[in-house]
Amino acid sequence: MENPNWNGAITSLNIALRESTKNWKFKTLIKYEYRCAVTGERANDLQIHHTESFAALRDEVLKELNFNKRKNKKDYTNDELQLIFSRLEQKHDEIIGIPLRKQVHILFHKIYGRKNNTLEQFLEFKRRWDNREFNEQLALDLF
Repeated sequence: MENPNWNGAITSLNIALRESTKNWKFKTLIKYEYRCAVTGERANDLQIHHTESFAALRDEVLKELNFNKRKNKKDYTNDELQLIFSRLEQKHDEIIGIPLRKQVHILFHKIYGRKNNTLEQFLEFKRRWDNREFNEQLALDLF
């Protein structure tokens, strides 16, 4: 039986592609001085939020390159993988990454979901956070 997280038979490719975003994540952390964009805190649990979902970026790259989703990374040639990684890196350079404390990131996705996320959603979330829309109990649960 397939894992419920299995997405189009490209799980092993996803792992490699996510690993390839480390430089983008590092540049984002430096840009924000290792602070959460919502709380302003420096923290050890920062995660980089994609203002366009990783899955959407991956799928755009595969479509642009006219590559079908394949079962494993090994099902692509080295040249194909090089093109995929290169184009995904370019895609990441075109979007904004936002460092968020882990629990803030979880809350964002609990409210807005995990697909088709946008910068506008993040800006709305930040405004709502700043307006203290999220109740005190929720804030206590976060930290």
